Amino acid sequence: MGKFESLIAPAVTEIDSTNQFQGDARNTILNLIALLAVRHPERRESMRKFHAQIAKISMSMVLAHPEVYETITAKIKAEEKITDNQASYEDVKKFFDSGEYDIQVSNESHLHSEEVMHETVLPLLAKRNWMLYRVDPANGHFITSDHPVSLTWRNPSEVPAMYRYSPGFAMRDTEVLFPLTKSLILVGTFDGDSEYQIASPFLVAGCNSRVAHYCSRQIYSPKRTFIALNSQMQIINGADFLKSTPAKR
Repeated sequence: MGKFESLIAPAVTEIDSTNQFQGDARNTILNLIALLAVRHPERRESMRKFHAQIAKISMSMVLAHPEVYETITAKIKAEEKITDNQASYEDVKKFFDSGEYDIQVSNESHLHSEEVMHETVLPLLAKRNWMLYRVDPANGHFITSDHPVSLTWRNPSEVPAMYRYSPGFAMRDTEVLFPLTKSLILVGTFDGDSEYQIASPFLVAGCNSRVAHYCSRQIYSPKRTFIALNSQMQIINGADFLKSTPAKR
């Protein structure tokens, strides 16, 4: 990771100076976006809960009948993975039924899963067309957050309700937004353009609202003030926007 991280600052500098998102700089930033999308504490916790649920279901099946438990433990003992000095079936079932335990997933397992997800997400990001927007200093700046990669439907009202809150990186009519610096932001779609433009105040405010909405716990801004959009799609001060946004805990 150290070798890769050394490539990020030069890539950002190149994009900032050329106003072009292409070449090696593009590949570096797309790798960064993929990493930030899959390596996140909330995603790790979601994966932990998923594995914990599977583990509980599996264990409940093992403990459904004493005969099943004895057969499985005998096989594990034969493989010398546990010793004969183990708790009885009744003790194990009592402990399992109490629910007074946590099921954890090792960091190595998380890293392996994230590597697989990264290899899946990266080519999908590369297939997108990316707009590079620069903010006019007179119109403020872009903010970022502790969850800077946001994936959304472009037309959520046209998506069935059960899928509306779970877009995928391979789905058509989705949009990936990533603040690159306080002056630059990237917006990726499958059917859009790949250009450079000066962002309108409305676009700056809209991007900031989305970044704030998708944050985990924190947003980052070089100044106390920034612009955002309220529920009526009006440009307002960021402080007022945050006051009207439910706090995340």
